[in-house]
Amino acid sequence: MGRFDESIAAGRRAEELDPLSPIISADTGANLFKARRFDEAIAQFNRTLGAEDRQAAVAPGRQPVRREPIHPHVAAGPIAAQQAFPIGPEDDAGAVYARSAEVAANLLRELDGFDFHEQEGEPTYAQKLESSDRELDLTDPDDALRRVRALSPHIGARTELHGRPLTIWKARIDDGKLVPVEVQPSGGRRMTYEEFLRGLR
Repeated sequence: MGRFDESIAAGRRAEELDPLSPIISADTGANLFKARRFDEAIAQFNRTLGAEDRQAAVAPGRQPVRREPIHPHVAAGPIAAQQAFPIGPEDDAGAVYARSAEVAANLLRELDGFDFHEQEGEPTYAQKLESSDRELDLTDPDDALRRVRALSPHIGARTELHGRPLTIWKARIDDGKLVPVEVQPSGGRRMTYEEFLRGLR
């Protein structure tokens, strides 16, 4: 069953340090689900929704959404339940995690009494992110934007602009170029890109 108790305890400690993070909250809910503690998982995912609401109060408003197709190879084994949800053009990994928690909470309610089976065969593990995965290739703005969205609001994608190392948390593409929106200089705080440029003068 894995060392879920340790993972859940670590998640609880992380929540105390960052109670507004829907990613941390959803991760704890996922570990509770894997440990088959379904009632606790539902309660945890409901708390995740509260974390998303509190975080949304800091940055209200969303762009129009588009529906992403489910890739046929994302989960090749038996699936107890699934549900697609819209992803907005400015949604990052944090937004997707939070939306996933909402969907998971609803699906867990539908699975009450479902006969789960132990996994067959060996599990497949995702590779750990390497430092090189965070580096942006600004000559490929589409790939760079995907990395920014995938690594925000935690971890962060990195590059160097105006001779300064930067973590880029939000960006957009204008005229075929990646345009930073929210950045963080090395050792500094998060700020808008305009604030960063003013600090160079």
